[in-house]
Amino acid sequence: MLLTAAGGLLLACYLALAPQEATEGSAASAGSSALLKPSQPASWLVVGASGATGKVLVSKLASNPRVSRINAIVRKELPLSYWSVAKPEDAAKIEQTVVDFNRLDDFAPAFNGFDVAASCLGSTRAKAGSAAEFRRQDFDTNAAAAALARRGGVFHYALVSTGGADPTSRFNYLRTKGELEERLKAEHFPSLSIFRPGLLLTERQNESRWGEWLAQKILPVLHPLLSEKNRAVHTETVAEAIMQNAEHVLATREQAQAAQGGAGQEGAAAAASPFASSPSRTFENDEIRTLRVARL
Repeated sequence: MLLTAAGGLLLACYLALAPQEATEGSAASAGSSALLKPSQPASWLVVGASGATGKVLVSKLASNPRVSRINAIVRKELPLSYWSVAKPEDAAKIEQTVVDFNRLDDFAPAFNGFDVAASCLGSTRAKAGSAAEFRRQDFDTNAAAAALARRGGVFHYALVSTGGADPTSRFNYLRTKGELEERLKAEHFPSLSIFRPGLLLTERQNESRWGEWLAQKILPVLHPLLSEKNRAVHTETVAEAIMQNAEHVLATREQAQAAQGGAGQEGAAAAASPFASSPSRTFENDEIRTLRVARL
């Protein structure tokens, strides 16, 4: 959630004063399960790979030996140095697919054949220029990307949403995010994780966003007044939470498949069984901040 100064402060105050309702799968029931790691390398698709969180996620994935391939979905081609990957052999894992986000269906083949997909794509009304354009960029584009990933065979999908997302909210930003979450649940991914961070703390380059910068300077002063659930969080932590949770999901799938004799029809059914009763889960800001993401 990257906000202007005024919007950030207003939303922070709203969230701090709003009643926190206990929900199924909230931090109270997160448990203390250990994070698992898969034995086989996974392929990743990252939508919004040039944004604040997507950039960090791609960098982390490239340096992860348990990741074999990354397809970065971007608006324009970027130098590999953009993702700040130290080793050339790790940077070589990164592929780029330059797309027109207004015509994503034309790029459907780029969404095929990945184990994991993550969407870090997001906007604000101020950046989009109007409420209608914000919805097109944030809801329509994300929904289209998720549909393509589902048709392309993605097992696990991760969405970066926002704290306070609610399809019934009177705030357009929070309502749109909540509606997007519901749309992705309707895609029926075998596994879906939704991340609801607070204000994202990041060092943005090559973009003038004085409002975000000012909000990032002011909000830490307000931290003592905010609950853990509503405090700001670094993009690096959000990216780490996405990666660790996905690995936990894939490792759980491996274990289930091995218990039922490996590959084939029985193995495929077993791989989905741990997620059958609850294929989606939502991680709130306090869970993200402390990397408590070992929950199915």
